[in-house]
Amino acid sequence: MPSTASLFRTARGARTFEDVAQQVKSAILDGYFKPGDRLPPQRDLYKQFKVSRFAVTQALHILETAGLVDIRLGARGGAFVRRPDMETINSSIDLIASMHGVTLEELAEFREAIEGRNAYWAAQRSTPADLDALEALVKEVCAVCEDQSVAWSLAVARDAAFHSKIAELSKNRLSAAVLQGVMTGLRAALRQVPETYRIRMARELTAIYDAIRARRPVRAETLMRDHIAGFQRIVARVRRTGARRGRRSRAGHTAG
Repeated sequence: MPSTASLFRTARGARTFEDVAQQVKSAILDGYFKPGDRLPPQRDLYKQFKVSRFAVTQALHILETAGLVDIRLGARGGAFVRRPDMETINSSIDLIASMHGVTLEELAEFREAIEGRNAYWAAQRSTPADLDALEALVKEVCAVCEDQSVAWSLAVARDAAFHSKIAELSKNRLSAAVLQGVMTGLRAALRQVPETYRIRMARELTAIYDAIRARRPVRAETLMRDHIAGFQRIVARVRRTGARRGRRSRAGHTAG
């Protein structure tokens, strides 16, 4: 590995450990350090960054929490670059969405684009075994939606599983990882949908499955986009109704 002497600059800012973490992260993402590589020893890092040992320790902790490095103890220890796994990617996407206050409307717009394409690819790329697994899942969705004694929360969980499965069948690992990363927001949105949606949901998911099974990618994409757009309209209507009720309730309290 080439020398890191010219790779890093003196850390700046009031929280120098954040600058250190960002510089090392950039070096990893730019491919300077490969998965399995050991980062320079801490004593070399704090000399290059001209910071305290504590700042380097904090920076490495940030990188470890982000899933970019593993910290190993002992004579052969140190900070080793990790190969990011899907769970790490999913958590990062969910965290970014949460921190930036992504709205349900933005989530729906994003889902229309990404999940529509997932359905398109699934119709092209699914194997017979994949289609059998998707069929089994659709039957589960229909069963829990048609049985009014089954808790709505279970139907919601099966719906989310259906969307995850289609992402998996798209055979695009990045697309699947991104969708998993927004699953928290999706489940939160689903919980706002009334139970009266359950039969319609089963019907729409079945139609999407039928299009994928028939190898009709354009129809599968269109049905998926329509399904998500319709779902968003229901959520928006429920929220507007709730807001109106809230305003009437406040007005009543004021009049009283």
